[in-house]
Amino acid sequence: MAMNKTLLPILAISIILLVGVAGMVYWSMVNAPEEPPTGSGRYFGIMLHLENSTGGDWNITVTGGSQPLKNVRMTVTNDTTGVKTVDKKITDLVPEKNDPDAVFNDINADKKIDAGDSIVLKRSSPNIRPGHDVDFVVDDNLLGSIRNLP
Repeated sequence: MAMNKTLLPILAISIILLVGVAGMVYWSMVNAPEEPPTGSGRYFGIMLHLENSTGGDWNITVTGGSQPLKNVRMTVTNDTTGVKTVDKKITDLVPEKNDPDAVFNDINADKKIDAGDSIVLKRSSPNIRPGHDVDFVVDDNLLGSIRNLP
């Protein structure tokens, strides 16, 4: 059975297109972006802004993101030695507890660390010094950080 001369080019183009589409699908699967590692998927980052207050303390303002306060910890690390000088639950930093290192202000009292909230790092604390790093974490998940306090 001889193939019609008009069918041969159509068949060739169809095969080329099929191979091309299969190659594109394979390439997109191989080069697809990976999901970011977020632990169990329930922890999301927070955006932070640092300013020096008029009294000499450091004021960290949350500018974006949201996380329930449960299990959120603030750690301060001496960048030179790697020693943690502060490791506290954020709920222990409320003004009523008068912590010597920091104060957490939940501006809208929604039991979340979210936009508008602030953390005042007390310059009078011997545990918080210029050059230290400040991290906010839940379990092993980093929510946000300030590197190298000025």
